[in-house]
Amino acid sequence: MSTPRIHEDPKMYCPTTPGADTVRNDWFNLGVNVYRPGTVARAHQHDRPQFYAVFAGKAKMTVGQEEKVVAKGGWVFVPAGVDHSHEVVGDEPFAYLLIGGGPPQSA
Repeated sequence: MSTPRIHEDPKMYCPTTPGADTVRNDWFNLGVNVYRPGTVARAHQHDRPQFYAVFAGKAKMTVGQEEKVVAKGGWVFVPAGVDHSHEVVGDEPFAYLLIGGGPPQSA
C-alpha cells in the first residue's frame, strides 16, 4: 500500500533522488530528501514528531509560528501535529536526512 505524498510533482526532486528512497512504515519515515532550488513544500503536519538533519543547501523553514533559514550542518525538530513547510533558497539543492513523521496530513 502506498503512502500519500505531499510533494507529488517529480520536478521538485533532484534527478538522483526521485522520492522513492524513503523507508516508510506505520511508525516512522527514514530517508534522504533532496529538493531543487526554488521548491516550496506547502504546510502539512504528521501525527508523530520529525527530525531533519541538513547536509546540503539551505531553506527557509517554518515550524508552527517560527521561521528561520537552515543550512548545511543545521537541524530542525518538528513536534507531532505542528504545521511545517519549507522553501528552498539559494542556487543549490536542499538535502536532509529525515527521521520520524509518518503519513503526512494537509494543514
